[in-house]
Parts: sequence; structure tokens; C-alpha cells
Amino acid sequence: MINSLFQNSDYLSKALDASWLRNNVISNNISNVDTPNFKASTVDFESVLKDAMDNNSISMKVTNDKHIASNNTLDTIQPTVTEDTSSQIRMDGNNVDIEAQESDLAENAIYYNTLIKKISDEYSRIKYAINEGK
Repeated sequence: MINSLFQNSDYLSKALDASWLRNNVISNNISNVDTPNFKASTVDFESVLKDAMDNNSISMKVTNDKHIASNNTLDTIQPTVTEDTSSQIRMDGNNVDIEAQESDLAENAIYYNTLIKKISDEYSRIKYAINEGK
């Protein structure tokens, strides 16, 4: 019972980790904007999570010996980092579009802050229940 209270928090925590990774990857892209032959990278988590949820490959943790065990848990779902080697923006081989990267960074900051708010709200509801609505 108590584990189900934190199920949404587990998803939000995974999304926060992916957003943090995305922030690091975008920052790396921006810092290498003038590096010849540097290829920009992207992080994909949302479609990985959606695919896992659509295929029902996310299962609950086994808390009782009588439960049916599964190898696919939320822990196995990881964001993927992909390097874009198919495009070239400049003559020196670098493909970092600084304006797109700055836009992605701002979008990711909003996404991260939204996730923080959601997880904070989740714990506020639990605290409210523990305090019997006081």
C-alpha cells in the first residue's frame, strides 16, 4: 500500500533525471559551438517512456513472493543520448545551431521546473493526508 503512494513520484523522478541529463547535453552543445567537427547531441526520454507504457513493459515491483516477477521495471527505462551526424551547418563540420540550442535549453528549464512543482505537490498531498487534513 505504502509503495503505491510514491508511484507517481518514481515516474517524476525518472523524468527529472532525464531533464537534468538533457540540460547537460545542451550545455555541452552550446560550449562546443565553435569546435570544428563537433556534432550536437540530443536526449530522448519521453518517447522511450511512452513506448514502454504503450507496450506494458513497465511493471510494479515485486513485494510478495506470490507476485509474478518481471524483469521490466521503471529502473530499466533510461534516456538515450544521440549524436546528430547527418547534418552539417558550417563549413568546419560543426552542426550546432546556437539559437535552437538556446531555445531547447529554455524549454528544458521550464519542463524541469514543472516537474519539480509536480513532485512538490505530490509530497504535499501525502503530507496533508498524514496530518489528517490539517
